[in-house]
Amino acid sequence: MAGPYVVCGLGGERIMNYISRFIIGTGLLVGVLVSGGCRKHTWRDQPLRPEDTALVDAMLILRCNDLQTKAEATREEQEKQINDLNLFFVHKHYPSVANPEVRHYYFSSVDVTKRLKLTNIRLGKYRLYAVANAGKSLYLETSHDPEASPATVSESMCSMTEQEIKDLEINYSVSPNKAGNFPMSSVDENMEIKWAKHEGVEVDEGDIVPISITLKRKVAKYEFSYELMGPAIGKMEINTVALQSVPGSISLFKPSSSSPTYLDKVLGVSPNTNNLSFYALENMQGDVPGITSEEQRNPQTAPENASYLFLDGKYEDTQYGMSLYLGDDMQGGNFDVEGNAHYHMHLKLGGPNTDDVRVSSLKFIASELPPLIPSLEEQVITVEIICANYLNDEISLICSATGGRNKDFRVRKLDDLGNEETTDLPDISDEPGESRFAVIPDTGNEPGIQRKKCRVYFQMESGSSVVVLMAQTRYGRTTFSTQETTVE
Repeated sequence: MAGPYVVCGLGGERIMNYISRFIIGTGLLVGVLVSGGCRKHTWRDQPLRPEDTALVDAMLILRCNDLQTKAEATREEQEKQINDLNLFFVHKHYPSVANPEVRHYYFSSVDVTKRLKLTNIRLGKYRLYAVANAGKSLYLETSHDPEASPATVSESMCSMTEQEIKDLEINYSVSPNKAGNFPMSSVDENMEIKWAKHEGVEVDEGDIVPISITLKRKVAKYEFSYELMGPAIGKMEINTVALQSVPGSISLFKPSSSSPTYLDKVLGVSPNTNNLSFYALENMQGDVPGITSEEQRNPQTAPENASYLFLDGKYEDTQYGMSLYLGDDMQGGNFDVEGNAHYHMHLKLGGPNTDDVRVSSLKFIASELPPLIPSLEEQVITVEIICANYLNDEISLICSATGGRNKDFRVRKLDDLGNEETTDLPDISDEPGESRFAVIPDTGNEPGIQRKKCRVYFQMESGSSVVVLMAQTRYGRTTFSTQETTVE
């Protein structure tokens, strides 16, 4: 629904503040190759030879560092958890630069206290693509497991091209209030598996130089809080905070800027809660030129798929909402939600100011029903809807009744002179037991106040019934009128 939020308050002064954002340190995944066999090899510092690209069996030891985060930030063990590890090794020279060999290793579960086996990995220089917490093997033909016997050469080979690897995406729905197995990925353009000894010295596989992998989360973490100021104290109440327009899928090896599905998630803030932590998938929507203030980050200027918070609440007898767009620069034109970043946001709320297009308002004025209806005549409720800054949003009137036996609702619009239109609005509800009518199908992209009036007709067969009138927008539903009527 609409929700509150002001940004003005005290003397008309702008009172929204943001605390600086800082980067979460990457969890570090360190891999050390140790002896996996007794084979001997000779190192040569010469043009590529067969012994320089020999296959070796090795072990991979994983370590994950603690997050580098500020002391006041909430730490979650799951934020550094690693499972479903996918490693794609693209050889730079073998068998040729134009047609590189690709190897894929997959581990369904990862215990950082145990060694993971990398079988038949070839010496040489690589581009390494690593993914953790994708929920599955990203190359189904590979089915390595930490407890399984060493794989054959063919089992580690991968038919995917490097471009197909770069284009990998996964569907992923973050639970916004709970840390989980967050997807992580990294690209190392200059990874090398090589000997520590050379100049013709005979070596075994215990002399392989360790490799390291740095995994970056594709999820951002937010700490959000607010406080009421001036006229808002004692009058404003925040009902919910919703995270809007978050991607339903992400690109693993490039910045995520588009998704076939964008999701909305209610974060569950209650009137007694003024702070929360939540997580959001990376959503790189770029820069919008010309934005130099917080107020300019609004539904008119923001990219269509930019992520934002919608604060929904009430100020006296009016519903207010505020759209608060996320981004790397919350006072300028950048709308990038970066993965592996930690943001702090603090918002100060004064009295409502509908001149700020981030702030929307919605008010219903409904006439009262007579307390007793002695016949089966059709009853009428007149409704006036007053809204401001519902940019490109649909406002619907929801009608329902419980208790007595009722017939269908019907609604007719009234023009500016109070004349009733001759046709009923269509009932577009798919829910049983309710009727929904698009009272204001589209408010366009122009800010300001709009007023609409309509008449709601319904007929009761017998008994008492509670009639409920609600408004619905893309942000949710809000009840504005609850009335009881009785038919003898």
